[in-house]
Amino acid sequence: MSAVSPVRAAATVALLTLALVGCGAGDGAAERTGSTTSPGSATPAASPPASPSPSPSESTVPSPPPPFDLEAQRRATAAYPPKDRLPDGWAQVDPTKALPAYPGDPEYCGVRLERGTAPGAALHLYQAGDSGPYVLQYTFVLPRGVAGDVMADLAPAVAACVEKGRDADGRVFAARREPTVGAESVSVAFVADAGATSQVTVFRRGDALVALVGFDQAGLPPFDALSTIAEGVDARLRAS
Repeated sequence: MSAVSPVRAAATVALLTLALVGCGAGDGAAERTGSTTSPGSATPAASPPASPSPSPSESTVPSPPPPFDLEAQRRATAAYPPKDRLPDGWAQVDPTKALPAYPGDPEYCGVRLERGTAPGAALHLYQAGDSGPYVLQYTFVLPRGVAGDVMADLAPAVAACVEKGRDADGRVFAARREPTVGAESVSVAFVADAGATSQVTVFRRGDALVALVGFDQAGLPPFDALSTIAEGVDARLRAS
């Protein structure tokens, strides 16, 4: 993984913020950074009655609060293409080094992708050089049935946005190219009033929901790379 200079990182997050504003991203109530995320908005369960302290020879590992689940987190974290499945010239980079802050919770045409707190969630970032283009990936492993409910709400909401021609933050267009991935998928393009252009593909594979945001400060989003990365992520989820 290549490191990104602080100056370049600042430019990257500024561009990313513009692109996500065009997509209607939320404020990021749960602060997530890095290729893995922690459900910071989860409320810990009530503390059990005090028990005797373990002896030094005993090893205790506290369980994370619900609904966080170690297997769900493993699936979300591992949902990225291997190096040989990335587009030519592209690399996966560490979001904790490339982005100085969590970029916000994904919400498109009024539909928030993370419904409640996901048992497993991760953030991945891909780039073709320090100045882009970029593809940002959100992965949520949700309780049974929830991912399908989100997609059922997202598809008509996006269709209504496209018909209207804009959302609260800018213009909305039908996607130029829709990757064929997942059990179901929705793609849409945005041009934010602030000027950033992006294309988003959201797809479901089982109980996992993935959003891929492609954007480029120099021009149109990287359509071919977005499709290739989406296919690689979907293949990894099918195998998990």
